[in-house]
Amino acid sequence: SSLILLARHWRREGKKHKTSLRMCQTVLNIRDFKLGPHHPNTAVALAECAAAFRARGLAHAEYREQDLITAMRYMERCLCIKEHLFGPRSLRLAKTLTNLAHLYRATGKHDKALQSFERVYELRKLRLGEEHPLTLVSLSGKAAAMTRQHTKFDENGEPIIEQHDEAKESATRAEAKKYLLKALNT
Repeated sequence: SSLILLARHWRREGKKHKTSLRMCQTVLNIRDFKLGPHHPNTAVALAECAAAFRARGLAHAEYREQDLITAMRYMERCLCIKEHLFGPRSLRLAKTLTNLAHLYRATGKHDKALQSFERVYELRKLRLGEEHPLTLVSLSGKAAAMTRQHTKFDENGEPIIEQHDEAKESATRAEAKKYLLKALNT
């Protein structure tokens, strides 16, 4: 709809986040009511709302935590609708899972981010093949998630240095490096 396109424009311009959010939520409410909670266009509106909340959260520190969690909830609902419509092994889930993985990572849920990136990688490997460029991009996302999985961060995103299992972290980093090299060498 035109309202979604206008909201997307404001979001991409980095301006009028409040207006963009209001427009997205209006479209979502209309689609939820008129089309139902399991319609593909409702899923699109959910993804747009998630993107709007993510953009405002990243642009304004005072909204960061609350907006990223809200964006994550919208994206999780979007994923549920798409799984219901297309099945759990559909390639149509890949972009939603990738966006959800980035939200998990931004909120410090590195284990969930890794699970989402692994699922994207497996879907693309199954549907597109192991050497496809998108499969390799998924592999690099998985590698990045693996390197952050054992690292804790403070409220400013800075790594916290603490005692941890060196052997486990070293093995994880070695595996992540292997995936990243595979993605880069193809």
